[in-house]
Amino acid sequence: RRTRVGPFSIDQIDTSREFPLNTVDPGTAATLDLEVLRLSTSQVTLFCNGQTSLLAQLKTSVGGQKDVAVFGPDSRLRGILRNAQDRLAFGPVLQYGREDC
Repeated sequence: RRTRVGPFSIDQIDTSREFPLNTVDPGTAATLDLEVLRLSTSQVTLFCNGQTSLLAQLKTSVGGQKDVAVFGPDSRLRGILRNAQDRLAFGPVLQYGREDC
């Protein structure tokens, strides 16, 4: 059984019914003490496909040590980046449909 795809693993799937991640908007993310980052359409595709080369590019856009809520140009949450030991890593990544990424 396949449990990993690229840098993503099965334990990163959002299954929370109490607080589904797809309901988070930029204001809520800031309230949750997450840094907010908006991606361009082309960056969303790279993000959703787990392109680790994008992480180095995004690190220059992220100022602090907080985890980062990543939004597309449509203000929909695309996922969370973990910010640890001065490195970004993929946390949960949301996909809304095959055509979105």
